[in-house]
Amino acid sequence: MSLKKWCKNNYNKVLFVSLCVFSSIVYIQFIIGHYATDTYNIAYVGYDTYMKNWYLTDGRIFSAIFLFIMKIFKLSVESANTISLLFAIVITNISVMKIFNWTEKYVQIKNIKEKMILLIICYVIFWNFTYIENMYFLESSIMALSVLFYTMSAISLVEKNKYSFLKALMFAILGIISYQGTIGFLFILTALLTFIKNPKNYKANIVDIVKSGLIAGMAVIVDFAIVAIVENLIGTKQTRLSDFTRIFLNIKIILRNTKDVLTETCNLYPENLFIIWIIALLAILFVYEIKNKDELIKEKVSVILKYILLVILAIFSSSVIYIISMSGFWAGRLRFAIGSLIGILFLYIATQTRLFFRKEAKEKTFVSDVTIVLLVIYFLTVVVFNVFFMYEHRQVNKLEKQESERILEYISKYEEETKNEVKKVQVITIECEEEKSYYSQVAAHNVLTYNGLSANWSAVGCLNFFSQKELIEEKGEISQEILYEVMDNVEDEVCIGDTIYMKCYMY
Repeated sequence: MSLKKWCKNNYNKVLFVSLCVFSSIVYIQFIIGHYATDTYNIAYVGYDTYMKNWYLTDGRIFSAIFLFIMKIFKLSVESANTISLLFAIVITNISVMKIFNWTEKYVQIKNIKEKMILLIICYVIFWNFTYIENMYFLESSIMALSVLFYTMSAISLVEKNKYSFLKALMFAILGIISYQGTIGFLFILTALLTFIKNPKNYKANIVDIVKSGLIAGMAVIVDFAIVAIVENLIGTKQTRLSDFTRIFLNIKIILRNTKDVLTETCNLYPENLFIIWIIALLAILFVYEIKNKDELIKEKVSVILKYILLVILAIFSSSVIYIISMSGFWAGRLRFAIGSLIGILFLYIATQTRLFFRKEAKEKTFVSDVTIVLLVIYFLTVVVFNVFFMYEHRQVNKLEKQESERILEYISKYEEETKNEVKKVQVITIECEEEKSYYSQVAAHNVLTYNGLSANWSAVGCLNFFSQKELIEEKGEISQEILYEVMDNVEDEVCIGDTIYMKCYMY
C-alpha cells in the first residue's frame, strides 16, 4: 500500500500525529527545559514530601502517582517535566480529536478545507490562551488528563447511550481526582454539545446542563471524601479550602472581580481583546441571522440567546471553584473555561450557521469569509502569545540563576568577613507589593514570569537549586530586632548570624 493511500485510509491518525507535531513545535521552549516556581519547591522538598503534603493532601491522586513513578525511575525534575509535557501534548490532542470526531457526526463536512476549519476550531478550544499555564507545571500531563476526562464526561452525558449518566459521573470523578481546577469546563462543554445535538429540543438542553451540574457536584463530594480519608491516613491537613462560613464572602469577591478577570484574562492575553472577540462573534452571528431567510424568528432568537448563555456559563464555570476556595484566583489554569470560550463560540457558530460549512458553493458570502479570517487571526494570536510568554518565562529562569549566583557570592563574602557559616534561610513575606516579584527585564506579568526568588513558596528551593547550597528553611517567629534590621535594609537578602533572610512579595 502506498503512503498516499495509507494516509487517505487513516486520515484521522494523520491529523492526530500532525497535531502532536505542531503542538510540540509551539511548546518546544518548554520541552527543552524550564523551571516553574513549583518545580523549585519539588526539587527542594523531594518527591516523597511533595506527594504527601501537596498532591495527596489536595486529593490529586494521579499527580501523586506520576511523581511516584518519577521517583521509582530516579528521574530528575528536568526529565520529569519534559516527560510530563510530552504526555500532555498527546493527551490534549486526544481531547481535540474527540470533539472533532464527535462534531463530524452532526455537521456535514464536504471537503478537506472544511475539515481543516473544524480542526482549527477544535484545536483552539483546548490549546487556548490560558492553557499555557497548565503546561507550565510539572504535572501538566495530569492537568491535561483532567480536561480529557471532562470532555469524555460531557460526550457520554449528551450522547445518552447505555449507562450514560454513570459513565459521565465516572469520567467526572476521574477528572476531579486528576485536577479540580478545570472542572468548570464540564458545564460549558456539555452546554455546547447539547446545543449542537439538540438545536430545537430545549428540554433536552436544560436537562443535560442540569445533569452536568449534578455530576460535577457528586464528583466534588467524592473528592472531599478522598481528601478526608487521605488526611486521616497520612496525618496532613488541607489548607486550600475555605471555611464554609466564607462562602457568601467568596461569592461577593467573585462578583466584584469578574469584570477584571474578563478584561485582564490573567495577563495571558491582551487586555480587553477577549471581550472584543465575544462582541465581534456575536455581531457576526446577529448579521447572519438577520440575512438568513430559512429560519423562523423564534429559531433566530434561540440561536442568539444560546450564544449569550454559553458566554454566561463560561463566566460561571470559571468561577464556581472559587466558591469553596479562593486559592489561585488570578491563575489562568483555573480559568480554563474562559480560555476555551472563544473556540467554543466558533464551534457553536460553525454548527448553527452556514458560515463555515456550506451546502452549496453559492452560499459563500462576505460575512463567511470574514468569519474564517477571524478564526485564523484568533488561532495565530493564541499561538504567538503562547510562544512569547514561554520566551519571557525562560528569560526569568536565566535571571533567577544569575540572581542566585549573586546571592551565593554575597553569602560567601559575608561568611569570609564574619566567620559565620550560613546554614539556614528564612522567608519574610511582604504583602501588597506583588509587582516587586517580577523582573524589570521582562514585559509580561503573569504566573509564568514570577521571580522564583520572590515567591514565598519557591524562594528557598530556587536559591538552593541554582546555588547548589543545602540551606535549611526556618519557619519560626522572627524577633522584632532582626525584623527591623532586615526591613530597613534596601537589599532583599540579608545575612544575620547563621541565617539569610529573604524578602518575598508573592504569596
